[in-house]
Amino acid sequence: MRAYKDRSTNLSKICLKYRFITSSLIATLVMSFAMSACSDDRPKSPVVKPADDGIVLDKDSIMTVKMSKYQPSFAFDGKIIPANQALLNLNTAVIVEHIFVDAGDEVSKGDALLGYFTHLESLPNEVTALPAPFDGVVHRVFAHTDQHYDANTPLIEIHDISQLKFISYLSSALMNDTKLGDAVTFGVDGVAHVGQISQVNVSEQNPKLIEVHVIIKPNPDEKPKDLLGRRVVGHIDYGQIQVGVMMPSSAVYDSDLNILALDGFEKPPHKPDAPIDGYVWVVKQDHRLSLSPVKVLEYRPKTQQFLVQGITEDSLVATAILPKDAHDKPVKVH
Repeated sequence: MRAYKDRSTNLSKICLKYRFITSSLIATLVMSFAMSACSDDRPKSPVVKPADDGIVLDKDSIMTVKMSKYQPSFAFDGKIIPANQALLNLNTAVIVEHIFVDAGDEVSKGDALLGYFTHLESLPNEVTALPAPFDGVVHRVFAHTDQHYDANTPLIEIHDISQLKFISYLSSALMNDTKLGDAVTFGVDGVAHVGQISQVNVSEQNPKLIEVHVIIKPNPDEKPKDLLGRRVVGHIDYGQIQVGVMMPSSAVYDSDLNILALDGFEKPPHKPDAPIDGYVWVVKQDHRLSLSPVKVLEYRPKTQQFLVQGITEDSLVATAILPKDAHDKPVKVH
């Protein structure tokens, strides 16, 4: 909590420190233009001039950046499954004598699921029962009566749906940011839910990924069995509060200098699965334009702004649409 307060204090000091610098820079730009073009009727829209004249911008097209605190997060998805499930088999060859359950039956721990012989010479009174390992629901029955099965052949699958979970596969770089017990918020068909990380493992199939197991608590009006198989999408918060910059959505561009599309930002929480590359026109201290790369983190629909990272808090930015060759050209303001 102390670190958060200190950061807020530093943020305020930085704002005060650079307010004079950025204001002076704007004033200098305006004055330099006035002295060099007292009698010219400049168009109000940005115009590309020869290299020695640079770019002419309306002063309303230059803005100081507005900083905003944000909580870093990463996206995840998964499919809801029982928190506990078992595929039952036996470590010896058997003949199934009788099956006591059907798919969908609820069973208690210790209930007999089927009876079997271990070899042909066994007598009827030597039938052994396969017990349920926990309370749950029979999901599938693979076995049939009077059939022989080799060792380790799946016979019955049972699910415990008193608890549900999903598994999300994430980059192993996030291992230190996913901790047991951390709360997770996500949506199921647009309905908000809360879960808790119960297990984090390196994936056996791909060591560059980790498996994050999240236990789900159904909402009071939901039945666990109705959630099975549903897709889960959401974001997990990690790390410390950071500071980004708010930019008008019309002033953030893609690599072709088109206004950045809102694909991936339309639905809550208005964040892409991973930060998106974008570009912003920055006015440097030497009064030259720089097409600067940024990471686009989030969209704020109410203000129609992007939260971006990669611009310093003392920056001036140009919000006008400019050609790519405006990069590194001097800018004048009227």
